[in-house]
Amino acid sequence: MSIQNIKATDISDNCVLLKLGEFADLAKINRDTLTFYIKKGLIKPASVGLNKYKYFRPEQVQTINTIKYLRRCRIPLETIREIMYNPSADNFQNCVDTQLKELGTQLEELNKASAFVAEIKKKFNNKNRGEIINIADFAGAINGETSD
Repeated sequence: MSIQNIKATDISDNCVLLKLGEFADLAKINRDTLTFYIKKGLIKPASVGLNKYKYFRPEQVQTINTIKYLRRCRIPLETIREIMYNPSADNFQNCVDTQLKELGTQLEELNKASAFVAEIKKKFNNKNRGEIINIADFAGAINGETSD
């Protein structure tokens, strides 16, 4: 949705304000997600009306885009908030370094799990199709244990 297609709720001092739903549409984000980000302190409305409606400026879409970008890097919301409130290069670099380490650890764990699943598939090798198996015995056989 482009800004030209959005009905501005309030235009004052050359400042266009959009209702939460209008802003969510512009930012291409779910309303509930936007509300969640507000509660987490990742974005603040430009204004809150007496009716408690939240209003945003179109340029705040950049904040949402930044959050989306950092989430694609699997950076936790708490860390994103920390980056946004302390946007120093050192803080950002520390957060990126920490995330790289975390992703490396997760990748190692996924590689181990993948190897284990491949081993299960190799051991199973379609020979038990249609049979009911005892998963505990099967898991023990994978680990080199024998059942009595």
